[in-house]
Amino acid sequence: MKKKFKYGLAGLLTTAVIAGTGLSAIAADSVEVYADAEYSDTHLVVNIYANIDTTIDTDPLVSGGVKLTYNAAGLINPVAEKNETVWYFGDGTTNHTYVDPDTSTAGEVVVFLGRINSTETTQSGVSGSDVLLATVTLERSPAGGTVTDPAATFGVDVDLARDRVTYVDYVNFASLAGVDWDASVTFLPTSYLCELVGDLNKDGSVNIFDFGIFRANYASGDLICDLNGDGFVNVFDFGLFRANYGTSCP
Repeated sequence: MKKKFKYGLAGLLTTAVIAGTGLSAIAADSVEVYADAEYSDTHLVVNIYANIDTTIDTDPLVSGGVKLTYNAAGLINPVAEKNETVWYFGDGTTNHTYVDPDTSTAGEVVVFLGRINSTETTQSGVSGSDVLLATVTLERSPAGGTVTDPAATFGVDVDLARDRVTYVDYVNFASLAGVDWDASVTFLPTSYLCELVGDLNKDGSVNIFDFGIFRANYASGDLICDLNGDGFVNVFDFGLFRANYGTSCP
């Protein structure tokens, strides 16, 4: 099964950085985090998602922190983007800058997530299935080559952004009520698929025919062109399309 957070602005300015002291625990398996990785001969695109148990909607998620690790011997130049349509500080339109993803260490990408809507009088969080957390695009180096074992070739894994052994009082995943959910997060194995991001007509390559489809549906409600899965067809999707233009399955 694949699996879907906010706070008062004055009360929380760095949602993902919450001291563990005083936070309570919750039953296991309330949150599942997983990565879907799609690869071509030149790139690997990883979407990180969360499933947040809808039986606990009364106490939804407001912050998260994940670390994606990968094989730095074959993947370079990571570009990471949070899903800012869901994870933002502000009113959803005019948002404050908030902790960009950290790609400074080869072999890992760290993403902290928090949600605050300063226009709401009663804050709400996020729950549900298949909530996009972030998208990471990496270049394959060297490009090309047959991939017989994607897990061994790419080595993508997802875990807590900060481990709770070294950072005892740090909480990555916290709920609206201030519950520490880190112990209840289940990280599922990464799935790999050689289905090119941007191959809209499914012919095994991203080319001018796909661009015609994308251009015709830009800013529309046709979510076949919603390449990052955030519910919109916009400039972020075009960035993914452009990065994969001219590629084909190995």
